[in-house]
This record gives sequence, structure tokens and C-alpha cells, in this order.
Amino acid sequence: FGRQSEAEAAPSSRLFVGNLSREVIKEELNSVFEGYGKIKEIWVPYTFKGYCFLEYEEEGPAKLAVEEMNGTAHDFSDALKVELTARKKPEYDRFGARVETKSGNAAAGRPVEPRLFVGNIKEEIEKTDLKPIFEQYGKIVDIWVAFNPPGFAFVQFEDMESA
Repeated sequence: FGRQSEAEAAPSSRLFVGNLSREVIKEELNSVFEGYGKIKEIWVPYTFKGYCFLEYEEEGPAKLAVEEMNGTAHDFSDALKVELTARKKPEYDRFGARVETKSGNAAAGRPVEPRLFVGNIKEEIEKTDLKPIFEQYGKIVDIWVAFNPPGFAFVQFEDMESA
């Protein structure tokens, strides 16, 4: 009985939802995503509201939400970014920025890309600030820094070993 621990939660029932306006509230997200299945939890960062994590009770609704919601426009987003993701303890770089590898594409049956999600970064961070931090791990193909809303980035490497 009781609540599942983070380690026991099905990794493919949890979504990363990005490109959200700063004004979005949980109720708006719930009303849009509840049509796919029973939502277990919605976590919106308290200090930065540009993304959230949403977890369904089961795996099926999460996969369907990714297929149907990724790239769609809503009052709170011009183009939602919706990906399956796994729960795990965050890792931090030497500057205190949280660094996560995304594993959701494999769970969704899409090709896995050697890409890292870098969250909780300052608004003024640019590609040129991130490159020296990550290039020591391998050849970087692309760095994308969010600006509307700001606070996160993706670093794409040439191969999985580097990521």
C-alpha cells in the first residue's frame, strides 16, 4: 500500500512539458491533459514557470498525450514541447545548474538523440556561455537556449557516449 517511490514510478508515465508561458497555472494544464487519462501529479517550478512535469497513473495516456499534444498551440503556449521522461535524481554541473539526460524518446519509440536538457539556468545565459562547459565531454552539434520563456537549454552532442 501507499504511494509509489520515485524509483518505482513507471518512467513512461511522466511527461516533460515545455514552452509554457510564465502565467500558466496547474488548473489550465490539468484541463488540457486530463482528457488523456487520470493525472497523478503536475509539478510546476515555483520560481520559474516555463515548463512542468506531469505524471499520469498509467503509461498509455502519457504516450498518447505526447503523440497528440507535442507541437500544438494553446492559450499558454505557441507550440508545446511534450516528451516522455523518467524520474531520476538531478545532476548538477560545477556551476550549480541542473543537468539531465532525456530518456523519453526511447520510451516513446522515437530515436534516442544524444541531447541533454539543462534546466534552471539564468535568463542571460547564451550559447557561448554553455559551450565551454559542455565541449569537454565531446563534440557538440547544437546548443539551443530558450528565450521565451527563458531558463533552460538543450545541448546536442555528436554521439551518445558524449551525452
